[in-house]
Amino acid sequence: MGIDGLLHMNGGEDDKSYAKNSSFQKHVISVMNPIVASALADCFQKSVPESIGIADLGCSSGPNSLMVVSRIINGVRALCCEKGIKEFPEMRVAVNDLITNDFNNIFTSLPEFYEKLGNPKNCFISAVAGSFYGRLFPNNSLHFVHSSFGVHWLSQVPKGLIGKGKEDLNKGKICVSDTSPECVFNAYRAQFESDFFDFMRSRSAEIVPGGRMVLYFIGRKTPRPSVEYDNKLELLSHALMSLASEGLIDEKKLDSFNHPHYTPSVDEVKKVIAEEGSFVPNVVEVAEVKWEQELENSSRGSIISRIMRAANEPMLQSYFGCGTEVMDKVFARLCKLIDESEPMPQYIMIVYVTRSESEKAK
Repeated sequence: MGIDGLLHMNGGEDDKSYAKNSSFQKHVISVMNPIVASALADCFQKSVPESIGIADLGCSSGPNSLMVVSRIINGVRALCCEKGIKEFPEMRVAVNDLITNDFNNIFTSLPEFYEKLGNPKNCFISAVAGSFYGRLFPNNSLHFVHSSFGVHWLSQVPKGLIGKGKEDLNKGKICVSDTSPECVFNAYRAQFESDFFDFMRSRSAEIVPGGRMVLYFIGRKTPRPSVEYDNKLELLSHALMSLASEGLIDEKKLDSFNHPHYTPSVDEVKKVIAEEGSFVPNVVEVAEVKWEQELENSSRGSIISRIMRAANEPMLQSYFGCGTEVMDKVFARLCKLIDESEPMPQYIMIVYVTRSESEKAK
């Protein structure tokens, strides 16, 4: 089941929008800024091209989208100043997401964005709609690629989750967990590995030799997914099941629902990078990110459930055919479940790679 038409964040700027409920993502983007700055310095250590291609993949919408772009542009400018380059290079910046993304939210923010940059005449921002698991740009057109909170989303629900007797092999869960059958874990892992290989192979053609790419997304430290380290989707599953028991959600649909989300381990990521073969890994690691400061004025459940609603509501509404009233109940129960559970660490997979000088575009 392809998800290109289902998977998108809540658009607009109301209280349920991704624009208003992406504080954790904003915090992580700030935490990762030194890695991005280091990658830019490495990328342009020898020389700064007259025209630089930059892409932010899985940009979503809201203030975080252009914040990333702004930091990359300012990072390049700072490097030019250090090198004594008086005229800044032309920068071709593309923001990318699926066709259902709220690109209008980004476009309406551009006048203010350009003004903050000093209204540069050599900075060109465009949007490219499409899945980053396939080709998006011409060969050798990019020097620097960035992606945050994108690669843990799969291109489709994994195959092999239906048994020979047409039974749902992951019944009672909406994601792969430590209690899922081995065949379910293998199906999710195989889908991630296939998707990530396609991602890396597509970028290998688009990024110039010596170009850099920085990715960060949800990862895990354990050999297998474990609710002991990340239980948010497990709790969402419990919230959905409680409404199904009341007849508010179709129980058969819930039994067959599998979330297109996978948090890989370092070994799984390294394996795909090595198999694809076009990139030199500089950093592949998992780091714990703390953000308790974001919880000062609200309960933990309130903050996290709103973030999860902004990211998951469109897909859930489409799949279950539910309206806002049912979604209100789902996420109210999720909020309660999170507040009643122990706080969990959040692990972020950090991937910083260099496009091999010796490999030709594939």
